[in-house]
Amino acid sequence: MHFSKSHIISMQPLAEALSLRGHNVTIYAAMQGEAAMPTKMDNGVTGRWVNLPKASEEDIKRFTKIVWTMDFGPMVMAWPFNLGNQALTKILTQQPDAWWSVANETWDMIFADELFSQSSYAMALMSKQRHGKPFAVFSTADMLSTFASINSLGRNPAVNPSFYTSSEPFSFDATSLLDRFYVTKDFIVEYLSVGLLSEYQSRSGVGQLGFNDFTWSSYFKEAQLIISDYPERMNHPVPTGNEIINIGATCSVSNDKMTQELLSFVNDEKSRGTIYIAFGSNVQWDYAPEHVLDAFLTTIEALKEYRIIWSYKGPQLKVSNHVKILAWAPQIAILNHPKTKLFISHGGLKSLKEAICSATPVVFMSIFAEQTHNALICNQLGFAEYVNKHTVTGADLLRQARKVLENDAYLANVRKVKAMNNDRIMPPLEEDRMFLWLSDVGKRSLRETAKETFVCRRLAAGSRGRALCPGTTMAAARHVDDEAPKQLLSDQPHSAQPHATEYPLQQRSP
Repeated sequence: MHFSKSHIISMQPLAEALSLRGHNVTIYAAMQGEAAMPTKMDNGVTGRWVNLPKASEEDIKRFTKIVWTMDFGPMVMAWPFNLGNQALTKILTQQPDAWWSVANETWDMIFADELFSQSSYAMALMSKQRHGKPFAVFSTADMLSTFASINSLGRNPAVNPSFYTSSEPFSFDATSLLDRFYVTKDFIVEYLSVGLLSEYQSRSGVGQLGFNDFTWSSYFKEAQLIISDYPERMNHPVPTGNEIINIGATCSVSNDKMTQELLSFVNDEKSRGTIYIAFGSNVQWDYAPEHVLDAFLTTIEALKEYRIIWSYKGPQLKVSNHVKILAWAPQIAILNHPKTKLFISHGGLKSLKEAICSATPVVFMSIFAEQTHNALICNQLGFAEYVNKHTVTGADLLRQARKVLENDAYLANVRKVKAMNNDRIMPPLEEDRMFLWLSDVGKRSLRETAKETFVCRRLAAGSRGRALCPGTTMAAARHVDDEAPKQLLSDQPHSAQPHATEYPLQQRSP
């Protein structure tokens, strides 16, 4: 996988919540062929970016082949980890000043992206080694079974569907010997791919910065917390620990609003409701197979009694006037509009959460990563249907769309899941278990506390600090300059940061 804004968006709510509590928060990431992002982000968060060249045409074709023509199996996971490793090498070779300007500062806390981000791993370990500062691992998806096992939170393949659920058959039955066999096979292959091969690759990358003995086990052992963005209440039962902080139930708040033209379109009195189609920023419709585009065009032409908004970048399409195609759409505003009846999506985690938060039933066509797993969970919860990207036809997609549109049970079930998601004493980003500890960063590890006393203690609030959230970086390989690690000895002092007023977070009402 090449860099996308997806992981930054996952980390942003936590970054903004920390900023609003008086911390000085910076998000660091490498941008690969992307338009420049702002250095001043919402709610006082700062962005610092390394701009890498656009991926080669060969890499783009390889990625789009995986997206459109293959199922995302566990062995494929070694590839994006290797890209992250290559990116760190390229950054240290071509733009070392951009990396060291961040690494040489003293950060009170680092939140390191869990997936494909060797730059984050190195920066977090360096901060702890040089300054004794803690770091947390930020999981932007459901935790990989390999990482869960390393953290003594092993998941039973006999009772949990695979992270790499296949598109055919689209099912998981814990009473089926064959289903349990396939999940166990995926667990084993993932361990070979991530636990062994990707660990070896990562060691060569972070080893350039002096961490020649890097292992997943030693890395997670050094982490004080694991922040998970996955909605824990919609998954199958899995072990958890004192160091796991779930913020996946957080509903995104956006200032983006629907234009008057778009409002007039969806409020048309002749419309039975709105259907919204969006597949995220990584799905490139230019490379979509002909049968997929035909299926969507056939379906939307057959649903003329609805108003359809399609967030789409690809070949020009000829559609009727009940369809509006936009290069960018205010997704949260559209999903929360009272006339929106159906969301057709790829099943990415942020889209899944926005469907739940807006109580919108879904038809999924998963593309890559854990999206088929997400779709299966939502299907089992009764608020989603599914079509297979390999075999989808217009008749298939239309049948599933009408099934959801014409059966009130899907709406009732997604409202039930939303209520379950929101039924908490405090919203996730206001829970004091995390923020009381982060206010006193570094005095004691929650992991050490749990291991020593088997009791989760609350830690007293103290002074505010500086936080860094390094994001995912991926690109092509170059050898690193041998002189770069010498900068480990060079600390750059940072100025004291003023204390900010502590503001309550805005939360979506149930």
